[in-house]
Amino acid sequence: MIQRLTLLLVTTSALSIALTSFVFFSNLPLSFLVYVLIVAFGIGVFALGSVFRRLAEIRELLLESGCLVQRKDELEEIKLSIENLLDKSDKLSDTLNSLRNLIRDFDCWIFEVENGIIKTSNFAEKVLGFQDSEIVGKKIEDIFVNFKPNSECEAKGKNGVVSVELKSFDRFFVARNIEKRKRLEKELAWLKAVFEHSVDAIVILDLDSRIISWSKGAEMMLGYNAEEVVGKPFNILLPEELAEKCRENFKKAILEGFAKDIESVRITKNGQKILVDQTLTSIYSEGELVGFVSIMRDITKKKETETKLIEVCEELEKKTKELLTSQKELEYLARIVETSNDAIYSVDGEGKIRSWNRTAERLFGWRREEIIGRDSSLLLPEEIKNETELILRRIREGETELRFETRRLTKNGEVISVEVTISPVGESGFSVIVREISGDLEKRMFRFNVERGRTYFTKDLREAVAALKDLANFGYKPVILSRKYPEEFAINAQFYWLSEKGLNDTKEIYELLTRLEGWKNAILLDLDFLLMNKNFEEVFALIQKLKDIYFVLNKGVIIVYSSIIDIEKESLIRSECPELKAKISAIPREMFEILRVIYAKSRSGDMPSIKDVMDELRITRNTTKKRLAYLVDRGLVRVIKQGREKVLEVTEEGKALIADTF
Repeated sequence: MIQRLTLLLVTTSALSIALTSFVFFSNLPLSFLVYVLIVAFGIGVFALGSVFRRLAEIRELLLESGCLVQRKDELEEIKLSIENLLDKSDKLSDTLNSLRNLIRDFDCWIFEVENGIIKTSNFAEKVLGFQDSEIVGKKIEDIFVNFKPNSECEAKGKNGVVSVELKSFDRFFVARNIEKRKRLEKELAWLKAVFEHSVDAIVILDLDSRIISWSKGAEMMLGYNAEEVVGKPFNILLPEELAEKCRENFKKAILEGFAKDIESVRITKNGQKILVDQTLTSIYSEGELVGFVSIMRDITKKKETETKLIEVCEELEKKTKELLTSQKELEYLARIVETSNDAIYSVDGEGKIRSWNRTAERLFGWRREEIIGRDSSLLLPEEIKNETELILRRIREGETELRFETRRLTKNGEVISVEVTISPVGESGFSVIVREISGDLEKRMFRFNVERGRTYFTKDLREAVAALKDLANFGYKPVILSRKYPEEFAINAQFYWLSEKGLNDTKEIYELLTRLEGWKNAILLDLDFLLMNKNFEEVFALIQKLKDIYFVLNKGVIIVYSSIIDIEKESLIRSECPELKAKISAIPREMFEILRVIYAKSRSGDMPSIKDVMDELRITRNTTKKRLAYLVDRGLVRVIKQGREKVLEVTEEGKALIADTF
């Protein structure tokens, strides 16, 4: 109002001065000047009256509200009030600035929303990673995945979705980042799960060693539930004589932060004493000690086991010398296995290779690191892939040793003929000793000039049976097909009776002999019944087919026998089957038999004893000694004392004789 009055006076004065100057410089009459001044004064009076009328209205309003200052002291009070208001305004401004800085330190975003549009934004970078200018003007649904005021929701941040807690104040909102809180809640949930599900007893204590938390593991171990022990002293779990020791452990935990490997006694709810291994740790909050946590593990059974172990150790100490000796023997045997000329490996119950010596590396071409853990069928040709399964089945049935000749596959795909010796190892595995068989090694070992995969003919039944027995001595499975009685052959063989109502068809005979398992079959086929009941062409065709299949598959040896065949038919059969002949030796046959047995057994690495030779040839001790004396005198065999037993070994001269003879 004062400004308006001042402006009016200034304007009126300026107008009067301007008119006076205009009259003076224009040489107008003085009366005209008086007239102009009267008009200007009238206008000023009118304007001043309107101002004072407005002031009168304001005065009446102040009087009605009781705010009109009528005394000087009231004016002073108003002055002080205004100064206080200005001071409070300054303080409020400082407070607002402090509050703004405080909000800036928190992960909070303050924004204003009007009609679904963000009008203002502060500290958006703290929560979303965006600048405030990037947020203002955007729709709520562009920023929030699910906009839920006064609850937890998700917002679209610069680096992905952010969990926030949203509070609303009319059109203003405060969003606080709760990602860290969510993570801490998850960690706390994990810690709670560990606390609740740990099998160890976890007990949290206050500074007075009173129980404030009791885990499920503690309940299972000591028998008390949480309601029974919370608030009670930790000493209720201790025997009285251990109270002082317990105090020392608490002191150590305070000084060092923890006390571990504490073996002590605890008393369960039913009064039973158990041994525990305890770790006592101090708990600090903001650098101040607030309590302890005790973790206990029941070691009662462990201690009982240790006691038993001590007793066992005391017993074992008495056998230390025997153990050391056994260890040396095992080391010696391990060296033998590793440096053996035979390939040696072991297979577990699942058919996986578990050990592999150097000779196996040389024989098969697989290095140890390449083959360990792989399936043993890797070493088997396709036609005998099920050999491992058959071996495992026979071991489960109680077989203690299997020895046979078979085939093996090398790394480069070559199929080699080998002799294997299999022995059970552990509950379900087995060891394999493999020795390669050269092309003529089998022939060298037999008394007769026979070779696997071939078919022979003879008219001498005794000679046929002798050859069959010789093959059986070297792991062949004897099979006889004949019309004669089994006892006439005096050999333990698989016998098939040829008769009109039984086995008499050549196709059935072919299928039977080709389906025999393994590769070492010794077959004696008596043709007399077939020649009397079938035409010769059919019988001859059977012999040809058997000859072909046994040669291709190398399944064994076939000996064809007939005592009634005529000369013409015999010549046809001899054109297909060479004659069965015994070998000629430079020493008497019975001496050569002993030499041959000793040599055969020595091939497996075991030197035979005199008793072994007696059992093999079924001759008396005196006869064996006489024949051995002959061989020793000729320098073909030497007798070696091995412990309390005498064993036999073929000399180099004896080996040369065997090679020359064969």
